[in-house]
Amino acid sequence: MAGTTLLGLDPESQGLSDPLSADIRLVDSLLHELLLHHEGEAFVATVRRLFEESQSQSPEGLLDRMPELRDPETARKVARAFTVLFQLINIAEQKEIVRVNRSRKRRTESVEDALEKLAESTDADAARSVVESLYVCPTLTAHPTEARRRAVLNRLDEIAVAMGQSQLAETEFGLDSPLGAEGRAKVAIRRNLTALWQTEELRTARLTVPEEVSNALFYFERSIFDAVSWIDRDVESAWRRNFGGDPPVPRIEYRSWVGGDRDGNPQVTAEVTWKTALRHSLLALNAHANNVVRLRSELTNGTSSLPHGPNLEEYVAAKCEELGIKIAQRYWT
Repeated sequence: MAGTTLLGLDPESQGLSDPLSADIRLVDSLLHELLLHHEGEAFVATVRRLFEESQSQSPEGLLDRMPELRDPETARKVARAFTVLFQLINIAEQKEIVRVNRSRKRRTESVEDALEKLAESTDADAARSVVESLYVCPTLTAHPTEARRRAVLNRLDEIAVAMGQSQLAETEFGLDSPLGAEGRAKVAIRRNLTALWQTEELRTARLTVPEEVSNALFYFERSIFDAVSWIDRDVESAWRRNFGGDPPVPRIEYRSWVGGDRDGNPQVTAEVTWKTALRHSLLALNAHANNVVRLRSELTNGTSSLPHGPNLEEYVAAKCEELGIKIAQRYWT
């Protein structure tokens, strides 16, 4: 395997599952392909030898055994190669965690599990009171030690998405799949991995407050908005299975110190905090606007075909008036 992979990793020998082992071998081979193309055989040999040294030799005297590591640029690239490999393996492990959780008939510590246990010990009214009293409020903070650029986070996120689709892409095809679709996930991983390698990992200048805000907003865009809606749906489906009727809605909010904390950073001024609040507002409004556009394309039902069709327009108009929303144009059929 050493000829086609970077380190010849053998995850099965460590007791890892077949799907996780396949993903680790995949990233090992793709990283080998990338480094061989961009850095050459000598560099790949250096990375392999350092890995072998770590398995059998003491770090003492390493530079004497591998004098090429005395060159700062070579040492930097070797460290970067291992960093990228660890990032890829972390993504593979996250994918495996999701796969294992989905395969379980009952996931402990899940929303479904919590409501099942609640149903065993109390009635629907008491359970509703418990759920409605929940208040979850995670707070995002700035981490000066997080030096990775947003461009790097984007590339890692794209690789994670492609890895999540890799097995499906190679076994199942929809009507919208192009010919030769079996390799599209691997192509996406390869493309983003190349971009990741060619993107500077660390910032050369101190992170500014607006850049810290951008990093925080990245997580809202890429995961938090979706995750909160998933939790709401989990509560709804689990409630209907265990109690029936309309479900209660737990209160989930997010806060952020980034751009607003007063911990002595002179860059966090009143103007910066105001602009930060505006960016958060615009992000939320854009997310809602995108959902409305998507919803509009899905709601093709004519009022005459709905059970209470004639009343729908009146209901929407009343709601808009209640919320202070002006209807610019109506699209009733």
